[in-house]
Amino acid sequence: ILGLSLYKQHIYDHYFGFMFTAPFILFGGLFGYLWNKFGLLTKTLLLIGLFACLYLNLIENPLKYPPNRQMQRSQVVAQKIGEESNGKKFNLAVIAERNYEDGYQYFLEKDGYPVYDIDPLNLSDTIADQLFVVCEMEASKCDPTHSAKAEIANFGWSKIEAQWEVGGLTLYKLIHSK
Repeated sequence: ILGLSLYKQHIYDHYFGFMFTAPFILFGGLFGYLWNKFGLLTKTLLLIGLFACLYLNLIENPLKYPPNRQMQRSQVVAQKIGEESNGKKFNLAVIAERNYEDGYQYFLEKDGYPVYDIDPLNLSDTIADQLFVVCEMEASKCDPTHSAKAEIANFGWSKIEAQWEVGGLTLYKLIHSK
């Protein structure tokens, strides 16, 4: 703590990582002290408190929910994109609240599909004739032709050529408007 107080640059959250164990050590020390110092009533209250903390931590345990199967879904969507691209060069975009293109792009590149990132400094070589947009939000919130997302905006004026439901997601194939 003294070292961090003397540090004159930006202090980021992960710099405090060594302190994350402090509450557990302090709680354990206090629990041990009270356990050894006082009688049966205190021990009973400590155990009730311990089990209450344990219960509160277990009631929303993520293990009781089914997995989201994000990797398997990415594989299925990438396979569909690969099939629909007909081996032709294409661009990729994802409309989502917390996800991005890399998961889909990994499986596309692994399987040898010609996916290209749009480079604003080299548009003629990186913009394809087709753009696949994966929408991970509900269909009413997806409007791939008017999205401000860079991957879609850089593609230019477009129209939806095809649309599919794949793995619970909506997949759009956009082409340039003439």
